This record gives sequence, structure tokens and C-alpha cells, in this order.
Amino acid sequence: MVINVGEFVGGKAKSFANSPHGFPASIALSQGGLARFRVFNRQAVAIADPDLARQVLIQKVSAFQRGRPARVLKLTIGEGLITTDGELWEPARQWMEPAFRRDNIISALPGIAAVIEQELNNWEQISAANGQQIELLPLLQTLIAKLSSQTLFNLKWDDETLGSFVHNIDSSLNHMARLLRRPWITPSWVPGSLTSQLRKTGQELDEILGPSLEGPATGVHGEHLLHLLASADSSEGGCPLSSRRRLNEIKTLAAAAFETSTTTLSWTIDLIARHPEIGEALRDEIDKVVGKAAPDARQLSRLSQCQQTLMESMRLWPAVYNLVREANRKVELGEHTLPMGTITIVSIYGLHRNPALWQQPDQFRPERFADHSVSHPGFIPFAIGPHTCIGKHYAILQMQCLLAMLLQRFVLSPVDGHLPKPVAKVTLRPLTSPRLFLRPRHGN
Repeated sequence: MVINVGEFVGGKAKSFANSPHGFPASIALSQGGLARFRVFNRQAVAIADPDLARQVLIQKVSAFQRGRPARVLKLTIGEGLITTDGELWEPARQWMEPAFRRDNIISALPGIAAVIEQELNNWEQISAANGQQIELLPLLQTLIAKLSSQTLFNLKWDDETLGSFVHNIDSSLNHMARLLRRPWITPSWVPGSLTSQLRKTGQELDEILGPSLEGPATGVHGEHLLHLLASADSSEGGCPLSSRRRLNEIKTLAAAAFETSTTTLSWTIDLIARHPEIGEALRDEIDKVVGKAAPDARQLSRLSQCQQTLMESMRLWPAVYNLVREANRKVELGEHTLPMGTITIVSIYGLHRNPALWQQPDQFRPERFADHSVSHPGFIPFAIGPHTCIGKHYAILQMQCLLAMLLQRFVLSPVDGHLPKPVAKVTLRPLTSPRLFLRPRHGN
């Protein structure tokens, strides 16, 4: 049965605004995987069924185009992989993909480990000066910003530039979240409007990231991914991008790598701290497989419990919680007919907590992934189909490396017993930064 939840006004508007991750998930799951409602004057559907999701994202992908969130993102990052479709998207994706092959990503691992080692030294000093306590989110923001700038773009920022980058990303995400709750987009020429602020943020990010276009092919940590991107052979199906488009893609990669990795690691590290038995099992595995040195790619691939913990964290708290599309023609999804223009929300959060797909879906149980691979139909933290996140392998590698090196050195525990509450803006973040005890391991 499909229910029309009614006009997107009154109580339903408030429900959606208060929980843009939970509302689509709950109505879709309550109605067998698809529910209809209205967004202001537009028809919309929420989907939490894996077969219907595959139709939208793979089998009938040409029948859908990117939705309103992409148009809002474009105000800051311009035309890039996550804001375009069709002729603007496909050649660029084909040209960029070789730089993100797994072998190229693995070559960045020594540089990733070097940045992590330096930052963990800082974490230890901060912890020692504050009663062995840390505020996790700002430390992760600094670490991920340095990882992205140095290993992706060969930029070594001073503290002021790094702070400006973090501030501009945070500001743009807050502005976007506010704008997405409105039924209209105010013209950017209106002084003080959210759109004008987003364009200004985009210009400031241009200034911060622009020098990467002119940097050398190699840096402190070897050949960086931007050089691999720039040197792609256009005779092999690629197409050279303009400087403007390349800068847009740099902003896309920087913003996405920063925000999604920071968010995912915040949830994951906090969950490990709140489950000491899991933390102990992870430390035992890391000691056995890696020892005390920085891990290499082969060792990371053998950390099965670490991989399961990361996947379970992404299942419970996916950084990207909805994929929003719009039907560009009348389309059939199973027994459902969507008119042209229907806003189509694939609820990743709903798929990840669908009780028909997962036992005890609201519980943190990493061992469930001992029997399920990342191809589980209800697990799509990086999306699926042609628009799968191009930086997926890089994100997984840096997150696994950080978890391994963090747990080599420290025992984690929460400062208080209150679980962080989620807040759904552009990503699904903890409402407040987790506060943790960070205690050096004996013998380290």
C-alpha cells in the first residue's frame, strides 16, 4: 500500500525540517518501501527499498536528474561531478576515474600515515594538558583538512589558511542547510542573502585551493592525486578540463573528503569509545597484524574487525543520508508510476535501518559484516551505480589508516554516558562534538 502523507505543511513540514534523515526513512519503511508526500507544491516519494533504489540509481538512472540539493551546492562549488548530469558529467567522470584507481590511491598511503602520525602527536599533547580529555570534532577537522590538502592537492597550509578552509566549509554547509528548508532560492544579487553568502564562500575557497593548479607534480609525500588527474592521457577516452572546471572539481573533492570523512570518523571513534569490548578486540587485532609501525596496504586489508566496525558505523550513521533526484519524464518503478518532475528521495538512512534487511537494525553490531560484504543490497554509504562516490577508495583508506594508528597508541572512553544526537544538515553529524578520554597505552 502507498499512502499520500498529505500537503507538506503544518505538522509534516515541521517533522521533515526537524528530521530530514528520519522523516523520509520512517514514512517509506512504514509503507513497504515507498511513500508519497508533497514538498510545498511538488509531488515527492521517499524510498527505502533496495530494488526500487537500484532502479532509480542504476537501471533507470537516465530517467532521473539531480535534485534541488545539487543546485544549492552549485552556488559554492560550481559545475562539478556532484552537481551535474549527462553531457557535463559523463566525460569528466571518465577522465577523472583513472586517478582514483586503487593502485594510485594506495601510493598515497605513506603520505597519509605521515600526516596522521604528526597529528596524533598533537592529540597526545592536547590530551595531556587537559586531564587526558579531547574534543574530537575540531581535532578531526584539522587532521582531515591536512590530509586532503597535502595528499590530494600538494598544499601545505599555515594555521590561518587551514582555519579559513574549515570555517568556509562549515559556513557553506550551514547556509546550504538553511536554504534547503526554504521553498525558494533568493537571487544572489540580493545583499546578505544565503545565495550571495554561498557564492562568496565559493570565491574564498577558490583563493585557498587555486594554488594547487600551479603546484609541482610531487610534494613532501610524493606524487599527489591532483597531478595524476592533470596528467591523464586524453587519447584514452578522457577530455581535458578547463582551469575553471578543474578548480570546481578540486573544491568538490576537498569539501566532500573533508566533511564526509570528518563526520564518519566522529561517529566511528565515539562508538568504539562507548563499546570497550570492541575497542579491546580492535587493539588486539592491530597489535597482531600491524604491530607498532605505520600500517601498509596489505596489513590494512587484513584488519577485518576494523573494516567491519567502520562499515557498521557507516550503516548506522551514513554521512550522506539521502540521495535526491527528480524524474525528468514519467517513469515506472515496480508497481508505482512517478509523474515527470516527481522529487525522488532514496533514503540511505532508511535502507540502512530497514528491519527486513538487517536484524536489530538500530544496534551497533560490527560482527554482522563478518557475513555480509560491502555489496549487501541495503548498504550504500557511497551510493551505487554510475554516480558512486569517485573518492570512495581514498576515503576508506584514510579512515582505516587513522583508526589503526589511533588504536595502536591510545585507549578511548567517553567523558559522559550520553550518546550524541544526530543533526541532519548537508551531512548527518553529531549535534555536539564527542568528548573523549584519550589515554596512552602502557608500553607505547
